[in-house]
Amino acid sequence: MPIKPVCYRCQEVTSPSLICNRCRPQAGLDHLWAVSAYGGLAKQLVAALKFNRAQSVARIMAIAMVEILPYLAPNTVICPLPTANQRIRQRGYDQTELLARQIAQQTNRPYDHLLNRLGQSRQVGASRQVRQQQQAQAYQLAANTTIQPVLLVDDILTTGASVEAAARVLRQAGYKDVSATVFAHKALAGS
Repeated sequence: MPIKPVCYRCQEVTSPSLICNRCRPQAGLDHLWAVSAYGGLAKQLVAALKFNRAQSVARIMAIAMVEILPYLAPNTVICPLPTANQRIRQRGYDQTELLARQIAQQTNRPYDHLLNRLGQSRQVGASRQVRQQQQAQAYQLAANTTIQPVLLVDDILTTGASVEAAARVLRQAGYKDVSATVFAHKALAGS
């Protein structure tokens, strides 16, 4: 399903990034790119990766994600949005790490875990307000990082609370160029 060219926060028409100039400061992101609305094949691929242990799907999803990205500076760090430890134990892997590693490999950009996950709460079914509260203290900066442009990677965007929380941590640490890419965008999919 194609993405509607609107800001994920206020639904103002914007393109090619899914965040408008007015919402950028609150979101902490310079840009956000999504491959598809969350429905149809996109929904099936996310489900296969997250719930059916189809790790090979990550490569297919990452190829699509790379295709929508603009030029990335050579020193742009590809960083997965950390998944809750309980989910990693259940799956046996971190789906965002698989996606980020694939994107780094396909773009020939550095890969790094810039963030550690602190909060372990499950977000499925939670409202935007609850998600924002859960994510407020969910991440911390990993040690020994160098300030470079960052591309955060996640599988699906629902309210944006997770990616915004991660962006805030990076901004507070001095990162000036923080963007994100997701495979599917649930907030505007009508699902």
